[in-house]
Amino acid sequence: MWSWGTRKRTGGHARLVEVPGETVVALRFSGDRSRGAVAARVAELLWVLENTGWVPNGEPSPGPMIHLLTMPSRRRTEVVVSVAAR
Repeated sequence: MWSWGTRKRTGGHARLVEVPGETVVALRFSGDRSRGAVAARVAELLWVLENTGWVPNGEPSPGPMIHLLTMPSRRRTEVVVSVAAR
């Protein structure tokens, strides 16, 4: 079996494991991904959630970003937080 992390052949068998579902909300943005910029987007995301039927259910985190070789104006990234109904 191949391991994506190491790309080395490993022994053993694969098994499927059921993982509980999760509801998340994401705020997509482009451009600067510095700590300050991400913190500002997290604050914006939490502010938007205040007037909805959802509450954060965990710590917000930055999501994946398109490859660094992409022009900064074309990069898209997200801040994501797990949510639960009020």
